[in-house]
Amino acid sequence: MFFGLTQLGPQCPFTACAWKDLSIRQFQEDQIGLAFDALCSSMTPRGRPTVDRLPVSYDAVRRCLRLVYGFESPPGEIGLVLTRLRRQEGKTFDREEWLGACRAIVDDVKTISEAAPVEYHSLKELTADNYRSRRFKYDPQLKFRKPLLTSHQVGWFKPGEVEQVVRKPNITCPETQFAGEMIKAGVIF
Repeated sequence: MFFGLTQLGPQCPFTACAWKDLSIRQFQEDQIGLAFDALCSSMTPRGRPTVDRLPVSYDAVRRCLRLVYGFESPPGEIGLVLTRLRRQEGKTFDREEWLGACRAIVDDVKTISEAAPVEYHSLKELTADNYRSRRFKYDPQLKFRKPLLTSHQVGWFKPGEVEQVVRKPNITCPETQFAGEMIKAGVIF
C-alpha cells in the first residue's frame, strides 16, 4: 500500500466517487487554459489557422470541462460556466473569457458541491428518518459521479434518443448473389 492506494483501487470507493470532493478548484489556471487550447486545436480543420474563439454553447463548455477533468464534469458546473459566459457580450468566447468564467465560479461550485450530497448532520436525524421510512433528499447521481453498486447501474444513465441509422444495401459479388439465389430457391449444393 502506497499513500492509501492499493492494486484494487482506493480504500473507500464511496469517498473516491463523491462529487463533493471534485470541483474546478482542484485544477490550476494553466490546466484549465490547456484544455481550452486543446479543444480549439481539435476543432481546427487541417491546413487552416487555429481557432481561438469557441461558441457559447452547452456542447462547447461540456467538452472543455471534460478535457479539464478527464471525464464528465459535475452536473452543476456546466450550467454555472454557461451562465457566466452568457453574461458577456457576443456569441463566442476566447481563452481569457474562459479563464475568467472559471475563476468566477470557484465560490459558486464550493456551495453547490458541498451542500448537495449532505443528507444528515446528526445520527438522531438519520435514525428518525429510518424509523419513519422517509426517502433520501438527493438521488445517488447528485452524490456520486458513477454507480457504486450493481443496483445503481440500472437507471443510472438516462437513455438517449433512438438514433435512426441509414441502412445501405449489401453489395456483393456476382458469385455470392448467385449462391444466395440458389439457397432461396431451395437448391442445396
